[in-house]
Amino acid sequence: MDKLIETAPLYRKYLTDIFIIGTPLLVIPFVYSTQLLDPALIPKFLATAIYLIFFLLLISRKMTGSDAGFFSIAGNSIFLFYILYFFVSGISLLYTSNFAEGLFEWLKIGLSLILLLSLTVYYQDSKDFGFNSAKAITCLSFIISIAGLLQFFILANGQVITHQDSYNITLTFAHKNLLAQILSLTIPFSIYCSFRCRNWLKIISTLSVFGSLCLVIICLSRAVWLALIIGTCSTIVLYFIVESGKLGLPLLKRRWRSLLLVIIVPLIALTISVSIYSEYGAVDTFKKQISSISDLHYGSAKDRIQLWGKSAQLIQESPILGSGLGSWEIEILKFGARGMKSEDGVIFYQRPHNDFVWIFCETGILGFGCVVLIFIVLLRYIIRILRVSDKSQTRLFYYLIFFGLCEYVVIACLSFPKERIEHAIFLSFLIAPIIIKRHQLSNARIPKTTFEKNGIILAFVFLLFAISIGFQRMFSEYHVKKALIAREKFDYKKIITEVDKAESLFYTLDPMSTPISWYSGSAHFRLGNVPEAFADFKRSYELHPYHVHCINNLATSHQLLGNQDEALRLYKEAIHLYPRVEDARINLSIIYLDQRKNSMAYQMIRGIQSDTKNSKVHAILNKILPAKVDSMLAAPDGGELEEPLTRIKNNKDWIIDIHFKSVKNNCPFERQIMRDARYLLENS
Repeated sequence: MDKLIETAPLYRKYLTDIFIIGTPLLVIPFVYSTQLLDPALIPKFLATAIYLIFFLLLISRKMTGSDAGFFSIAGNSIFLFYILYFFVSGISLLYTSNFAEGLFEWLKIGLSLILLLSLTVYYQDSKDFGFNSAKAITCLSFIISIAGLLQFFILANGQVITHQDSYNITLTFAHKNLLAQILSLTIPFSIYCSFRCRNWLKIISTLSVFGSLCLVIICLSRAVWLALIIGTCSTIVLYFIVESGKLGLPLLKRRWRSLLLVIIVPLIALTISVSIYSEYGAVDTFKKQISSISDLHYGSAKDRIQLWGKSAQLIQESPILGSGLGSWEIEILKFGARGMKSEDGVIFYQRPHNDFVWIFCETGILGFGCVVLIFIVLLRYIIRILRVSDKSQTRLFYYLIFFGLCEYVVIACLSFPKERIEHAIFLSFLIAPIIIKRHQLSNARIPKTTFEKNGIILAFVFLLFAISIGFQRMFSEYHVKKALIAREKFDYKKIITEVDKAESLFYTLDPMSTPISWYSGSAHFRLGNVPEAFADFKRSYELHPYHVHCINNLATSHQLLGNQDEALRLYKEAIHLYPRVEDARINLSIIYLDQRKNSMAYQMIRGIQSDTKNSKVHAILNKILPAKVDSMLAAPDGGELEEPLTRIKNNKDWIIDIHFKSVKNNCPFERQIMRDARYLLENS
């Protein structure tokens, strides 16, 4: 009986650890809903907020009856800069152009801060928090690597694998690159477990490292490849810096098996992954991805550089305070899309694919400085821990934590981990052991204060608010998805009904940066409700004044309501921002035709590419081009080519082909048709 009483607290501790560590690492990553446009973001946000409510209850219970200051650990520099970043971001909501998305982003920052603070406070005296976290992360790695590989083989099914096919390997992470990033962040923890664990856990850990590497390679995520390479090189450099004076043949002899394993497993994973691509006839796909890493003038690398250049322009506008949280996706478009993929108004960028640039744009040098200082302090803490720790297992763990942080920084420079909840969770589990170990080394304690109780209450209020906003956003996104399904079925009344249910102060744009009122405006327009359409288009333009469809449709509404001057201004604005957008060019050319400004109408149409499928382009050209030929025939030197020019003029397809040929050759239509007429004359 006494033995049962003694073991009861151990069981409670074991179950508590399973909840605290297991929930964010083994449950939340799999929270997913196909009923939403982004099936992962909001569900994981809500799950994290609800989990933190219960976590705070556990902390409150642990604090009860204790005179010790639980929050003394929060007095270090990392939390100081983190809290400052949280407040700077919150203040930016006062002047952001995108309050709904900015508020959601701020709530995510708050969740990350509360999670990190809760982990460090609860486990500040723990000696095995890092090891227990590593075991949970290793289990996650094993599950998702096996599931991801199975998904890959099911998708392959004996077919040739292309780069586009790899985007279907997502599991519950919404995108294959996000899956690859999470897998790469699990690798340091799995490596640690493979060295420290015994028996079946050691086997699972080794298989997790191997499976994660294979799937990362198969996912063709170049940012993750670079993260692994740079993380490895940086860790080796840190090792030689810290271990200077301790190196030598005895050390290498003592650890040769471990070093050999670290080298062999990645090589085997690389060999097998390449063999898999070879088996499915996709070696060229793999080679192309590798060669494109250094090609800065093609594909996503080119897009990123262009986005960073435009982001620099945005930073220059407000370098101290930034443009406001959540505003990048709107404000960046004011600089136009010339020369980018988005030039035709089909693609819209929601983020700059660099978290540090993103933070600088939205929160200025203050927010950016706080985030950079967090990582600098973390590096300082790691070096100190490595220099004072004499246990090899402890040193190995913190070398691997450094490796994971390097991976995260590289990924943050090339992607957008700050947007995703699962990445925030992993960052917290990378940072928490560093803060805890540094706190244990300093052994700093302060008495309990009323601030601790008030801080818990404030955190509860914040989480309840976050849950409320999360459910409202989930409700809105659910109805937006139903509206988009109705749009595919041309059910315009259903679109209007669903958008009316969806729009609120806390949800105004869909995940593609389109104002949801634009969808209801388009539906009203199709139903012939011009005044209602105008009201919705005006609302969408106010929400996103640089969105090409909002500009173009508002201009069309103005045109139908007789406000031609405003319509002209808006069409010109759309073309200035998106030079290749077809609808605005067509609509503006029609206005010019009505005003008998054929030359200006033709200049608008010349900006449309030859692969257009819009029948209006051919109709407009058939009104303009014959008149151009007539002018040429009336000229004094037009007599010689009268017969071939007349033949071309009377053939609608022929004259349009010559127009597009002149566009392709970048020469005036008159010169091109003269060349073709002369060739026809000489060879007839």
